Amino acid sequence: PPSADRAAAHVDAALAAHRAGNRLRQLAEADAALRLAPRNKTARYLVGDALLGAGDRAGCKYLRQSGLTAARARADAAGCP
Repeated sequence: PPSADRAAAHVDAALAAHRAGNRLRQLAEADAALRLAPRNKTARYLVGDALLGAGDRAGCKYLRQSGLTAARARADAAGCP
């Protein structure tokens, strides 16, 4: 399948992992999506959210780069610069 379709499948899997509270799977799936579609804002948000949820402040960068309203809110709530 085209990389956009594969990226969308990884984003869907990352969203399902997010809903299930499985940060490790969320991070793995979102990272796979970003490798296929580096401009995917949702994948970038999900990487940042998973990293922050695991205590890794590097997630702030991903959230800020995402540009999504939800990402901005998550970054602000976490005290990201």
